[in-house]
Amino acid sequence: MLTRHLGPEDVLRAATTVFKQVPRPDQVKVDPDLFRETSKPVEEGLYVWVRDGAVQVTKGDQAVDVSAGNAAVATKDRVRLLDAVPNFMRFDPTPLPNLSLTAKLDAFRLPDGALQNMCVIR
Repeated sequence: MLTRHLGPEDVLRAATTVFKQVPRPDQVKVDPDLFRETSKPVEEGLYVWVRDGAVQVTKGDQAVDVSAGNAAVATKDRVRLLDAVPNFMRFDPTPLPNLSLTAKLDAFRLPDGALQNMCVIR
């Protein structure tokens, strides 16, 4: 992202400046517990995040009402509300349904605005 509006010499100059100010990676003391897994694994199932309105998620005789701003998951065993919207949903770069069909992600745009690396479905 940094190189989008900078030339190669600008990036090299910035990197050189940064590398002079930080320690070498092989000389940094790292706490072994820093990368310990503390979160629960993601359950397999259908995840629902309601941004506007409300939906009802059902499985068998179980039903959960999900209002705007909330999320739920339906697994093979049950349906339940989630305490928080999972990050894999909150930070998903997929365009929202309310975007026009002509809206494209910035990742597919060159600095001049032209599109690159796009597939066309016909």
